[in-house]
Parts: sequence; structure tokens; C-alpha cells
Amino acid sequence: MAYTRRDVFRMGLAALPLAGLLSEDRLWAAPVRPDSVFGGVQIGTIAPYSFHGMPDDAHSVLQDLVTDDLSGCELQHYCAEQFAGAPAAAPMARGGRGAGRRGGRAPLTPAQRAARAEAAAKLKAWRLSVSMDKFKQLRQLYNNAGVKIYALKLASGRFPAPMSQPECEYAFNMAEALGAQCLQIEFPEGKPEITAQLGAEGAKRKMMVGYHAHLDASPSLWDAAMAQSPYNGINLDIGHWIAAGNPGLLDFIRAHHARITTLHLKDRKNKADGGKNVPWGEGDTPVAQVLQLMQANRYPFPGTIEFEYPVPAGSTSLKEVARCRQFCQKAL
Repeated sequence: MAYTRRDVFRMGLAALPLAGLLSEDRLWAAPVRPDSVFGGVQIGTIAPYSFHGMPDDAHSVLQDLVTDDLSGCELQHYCAEQFAGAPAAAPMARGGRGAGRRGGRAPLTPAQRAARAEAAAKLKAWRLSVSMDKFKQLRQLYNNAGVKIYALKLASGRFPAPMSQPECEYAFNMAEALGAQCLQIEFPEGKPEITAQLGAEGAKRKMMVGYHAHLDASPSLWDAAMAQSPYNGINLDIGHWIAAGNPGLLDFIRAHHARITTLHLKDRKNKADGGKNVPWGEGDTPVAQVLQLMQANRYPFPGTIEFEYPVPAGSTSLKEVARCRQFCQKAL
């Protein structure tokens, strides 16, 4: 029976004890290093986000990345902070999603507000005093396994916005320690002071900041932020762009390629058809054409799989992310 490179890679993982391979005090070299650079285009995924229903600690995320043969990722900041020993995050509102008005979270009780404030204060104090050594160790752990952390994402709701200047500097310190080439954050619409702060710090560090938009994406959304600083850029989500009803995706990428930090890759129906997330190749997002444009023009920014369509019966998010990777490989 003939085995593919992926088969050999997975068998190598299965044959070795994960606890030993991924222990913090033993840097792991993968039996077969992952490779998701196709025709010069780096393909990765946003993690842990794309691995729905999977453990979200840094060791488990690394196993998922190498199992899916992905040699790059955009890492969410809380995953790195957990590895570095951050205190527990603030407790969520009671009742969970859907318990409050209009499908939001239920209101916090006075005791919950106090607990959240105490947890936030402890986390802030930790952030402003922690050594970068553990983040550097995490970078080495991933690099030894053949995975580059090419972007650090400040996950929405888990990092303050606006932030104090020391917290801003901490975020960039963390990104630098992890080896990230850019910092990513949700677009703070209506808060130009945030993009001004991040753009100024990015200019000091010579590190781009990519702002991610959802259905608020438009051809002019990023103009004011980019005018504030040459280090303010675009984390373009091509699925959201289509679902928002915007035309000219390929032309927008051509016009702004120098300010794009990464592309988030997904397939969505257009606005007229409801904008639904669907398996790649079934929607209106020209994913293959975008990848081929990146390849033809040798754009340096990565393509980041953001897995969001419903997991089909009998499958898992791990398998579906692998299918998205295969889609990219075939396109390129």
C-alpha cells in the first residue's frame, strides 16, 4: 500500500507519546515537518478558533496544526497567555448566550461585576509584570515542530479596547517574543484613538497592525486608520467582504496589497443570497482566484483559514480544516 506524506506524518505522531513530545521542558522536533507553503503562498489557520470543539491549550493547538500539516498560524493571544501562566480570565455573565435581551448575555449581578473587576485587575497586573521568556519558549516549541506563528490576534472580548499604553506595549512585546510579523485586532469602529495608539506603537516597532472587519467591511473602511500611520493595515476577510455585498474583491486586493497583513479565507454566499458560510467551493467567494492572485503577484502576506461553516455529520473541525488546506493546495 502506498502512503502519502500526510499518512507518514500522522503515523509518526501517533507512534510517539504526546505528553513527552509537547512537554514544556522538552522542545519537540516533528517526525515529518508540516509544509503548507504552496507556490510561495503561506497557508495557515487562526488558532485555536478554527479548531471548534477541540482543546484550546497551546500544546493541543500545536498537535492540531501538525496533524493538519499546517506550517503557519495566526495565534490568538489568550492561548499564548495560558501557556505563559496567566491568571484566570473574568467569569462570564450568568445564563450564557441567548439569556439576555435580543439574544445577548444576561445582565451581570453585582457579585459578578465585582468578580470580573477583580479578575481583570489581576490579569492586567500580570501582563504588566510578566517576563517574555515563556512566550519565547512557546515560539521555539512551535518553530521546532515546523510551525511559524506569523500573526498574533488580540481576541475580541479578551483584551481591553481601548487599552492603557503599558498594555499596548505589552501586546507588541508579546507579538515580538512569539516571532509574529504583525499584530491583529478587530476594527474599532468609531474609536480612532485606538487605531492612532496602535499605529504609533507599530511605527516604533516597525510592526504592522491588521484590523479585521466583519459585515462592516467596505472599500473605504480602513482609509482613516491607514492615514494615521503607515503601520496601520488591513486584515482582510474575503468571506465577510462578499457577504457584506461589496464588489471588486480582486481589485481591492491589487490596490491595497502593500497594506494587507493577512487574508482570512472562507467561503460565504453573497449578501443577496443570505451571506451564509458554506463549505469551500459552494459559495460566492472567489477563494481560488484570490489565492492565485497572491501567487501570481508574489504577495508576501499569508492566507489564513478561518473555519466557520457548520461541521458536516460524521466529520470534525480538524478534518474540515484539513479539507480547506487541500482546497488551497489544489488552487495553487
